[in-house]
Amino acid sequence: MATTRFALADQHYDVSGDDEYYLGSAKTPSLVVYAGDEQLSVTHDGNKTRFSASAHCTRSDGRTRADLHPSFVQDMDGAGAFADVKDDDPDFLTILNQPFSVELDDNTLRDLRVLSGAIPFNVASPIDGEQLTGSMSRGQDGKIDGSDVLGVLFTANGPVSATLPQSSAAAVTGTIRLDGSAYYALTGALLLGSEITLTINGTLRDPQTNAPVPVRIVYRRMIRADKNTPTTQAWHKH
Repeated sequence: MATTRFALADQHYDVSGDDEYYLGSAKTPSLVVYAGDEQLSVTHDGNKTRFSASAHCTRSDGRTRADLHPSFVQDMDGAGAFADVKDDDPDFLTILNQPFSVELDDNTLRDLRVLSGAIPFNVASPIDGEQLTGSMSRGQDGKIDGSDVLGVLFTANGPVSATLPQSSAAAVTGTIRLDGSAYYALTGALLLGSEITLTINGTLRDPQTNAPVPVRIVYRRMIRADKNTPTTQAWHKH
């Protein structure tokens, strides 16, 4: 989704999420939980617009707790094309590091408002960059932080064969599915909400023995606009 406009002011968001790891025959997953907030800032230089997202989050696995400061920077040229300038967000916690564009142009927003049924949708896998194929459709409209929003849903899937983001020694082979929803402001078309679930089912190679181990991994991320952003909002599954 391309964009030819820019945000008029900085936007704050709540950030939350979790990672679930099921290894072998385990019925109870290993769990990592994220919570925090972030700010999206916009600057202009001629026909170039720079989007900068910086966050403060905590990461907890039940035993240890760490402070994270992920950031992501994108430049948009006059034709609406994006280029990643900085990616310091390995856990996918910033609004710029999601499958949807941070803002839509007028034509795309107009098309989405009258969209009926599903249309083909391709997205790069966040694990190995390969193309996932699926479909996109209208979601429910509503309000986020007092703003009327338009909902967009998508689902995409494909094969995966790559190392995991948290461990360069752990290689997984199997299938990947990405489900998500995005919510754009009807005025300004800024991305005000994003909910993403990424599921991997496959085989993990033990880095010590190279023995195959069945694995199921579920990553969830939720980012939602909030003018008065708390720093410890919990993730709510639904």
